[in-house]
Amino acid sequence: MIGFFDDSGLSVRSTGLTAIQATTGASAAVDREVFLGVTDTGRAWYAASDPGTDNIVVSIADSAGGTSLLPSSIRMALLSANLGSATPGASLTIGTAVQPGSINAVSFWVRIDAPVFAAGIYSNLSLTTNDLISQAVA
Repeated sequence: MIGFFDDSGLSVRSTGLTAIQATTGASAAVDREVFLGVTDTGRAWYAASDPGTDNIVVSIADSAGGTSLLPSSIRMALLSANLGSATPGASLTIGTAVQPGSINAVSFWVRIDAPVFAAGIYSNLSLTTNDLISQAVA
């Protein structure tokens, strides 16, 4: 199965993008590496629209409809050094396929950067992809 993981070995599934603000006020950016990988060694995943040609795109889903932490608080980039120049809230293109196994997992970086938000735990944002299909690996 394909999924987002917190580790390169694809053993810890990502539970979403959670931000914690202990007190009201300015917060520091939090960067984390995320892995999109396939644990089924016999399958690769492709964009359903045109497998092998169209890109797999990672986007930010908002379960609160803009009433909590906003998608514009998230920046994504393939390299951590590019997070500062990434467009807030924008999707990220990661290539045309994700091949099976941890060695083929696609690594990318996510920055949660909300300049000021109220004290609380924010878990309304998550990562998603465009529609994907799997195909057997020859």
